[in-house]
Amino acid sequence: MKIKFDNLSLGFSNELGNRRVVLQNFSLEFGSEKETGIATFLLPVNSGKSALAKLLAGIISPEAGALKFNNSKPDFSKTAYINCQKAFPGLSLKDLFEITAGKSREKRNSANSLQEVAKKVGLDGYEEHIPSANSLGYQIRMMLALGFFNQADLFVIDDPFIGLDKNNFSAIMDLIREIGKEKQIILINSSISHSVSISDAIYLMSEPPVSLIENFVLKDKIEERGSATDKIYKLLTGTKTDLFTQYLL
Repeated sequence: MKIKFDNLSLGFSNELGNRRVVLQNFSLEFGSEKETGIATFLLPVNSGKSALAKLLAGIISPEAGALKFNNSKPDFSKTAYINCQKAFPGLSLKDLFEITAGKSREKRNSANSLQEVAKKVGLDGYEEHIPSANSLGYQIRMMLALGFFNQADLFVIDDPFIGLDKNNFSAIMDLIREIGKEKQIILINSSISHSVSISDAIYLMSEPPVSLIENFVLKDKIEERGSATDKIYKLLTGTKTDLFTQYLL
């Protein structure tokens, strides 16, 4: 999918009521006709990552300019939004399926059936399990499952690794990689190492109002990803501001 920011402006107010400008007359076109892969927007900490993710998922609208998918108005019904927040309290995966798909035999037998989606998100055997509200790894899997139940083509994932323990971190990282082989993913993230490890393409952004510093197309070879990491470090430490410290290593 080709995605275009056409002279976009976007801002938000934080918890203290202070206004932050994320995008100011920003234009960028990325993606391709390919419907799979992971593209990451690598932004500094506290730069409005969630606002950008919500814009791409259709939860909020730009203040000016336009967002386009394949040169047309986006169909957000085919977009899934995933973050690291607690969600679906007291619901099992089966409950979520019943809410979204109903009891239609046709839908149950589709590729997005309860059993098929459970396998895709690593919850096979746990379809009726009600997770703890503190289980962030489980919540992320539930949100990913919701995207499959709703037959989403684009998954917008907002900082999914925050608060995960070591085992869940590795499992969610591997899961997102696998989904990227089947679906198109936009990852919004602040960690340099995570971004380089998981992405097919990285868009390195400045502090807000953000601008593109550089973009990278990454291959599977370890040495190529190492080279990209080195280039990112040099670009950030070469800026006039102390921008490097605003990212996570």
